Amino acid sequence: MSRARRRKSLLTLVAFDLNNFKQTNDRYGHSAGDLMLRAFARKLTNRRRGEDLVVRMGGDEFLLLLPECPPEQVPVLLERLRPCEVNFKGVRLLVEFSSGLATYDSAETAAQLLERADLALYADKRARKLQQQNQPIVA
Repeated sequence: MSRARRRKSLLTLVAFDLNNFKQTNDRYGHSAGDLMLRAFARKLTNRRRGEDLVVRMGGDEFLLLLPECPPEQVPVLLERLRPCEVNFKGVRLLVEFSSGLATYDSAETAAQLLERADLALYADKRARKLQQQNQPIVA
């Protein structure tokens, strides 16, 4: 944030949350959940630029700090993270995620930036749940 303020450059924060993570842990056990976490972290780390920073916040939540990255470029990154899947004891598990981004405003604190990204994340999560509920049943 100091560098972005000093250079008057962009700083974009993307918050991630794995979808249906608790249900996967409940159904297949924590070994499956751990495998999903490692796969997503590996993919996120491998798809980032050298100056970007990947952080696991805890549980199934991750952050990606993108210095000098316009928010319009984030959808390209998100598509490079899909598809992500793991094979757990012969079962193919999709690692799906929701995300929210916020671009740093030099008048805000780190907590405010994180809160804005978190609000955007949960808006995306709600939208994805609604989308799933409205999917037609295919026989």
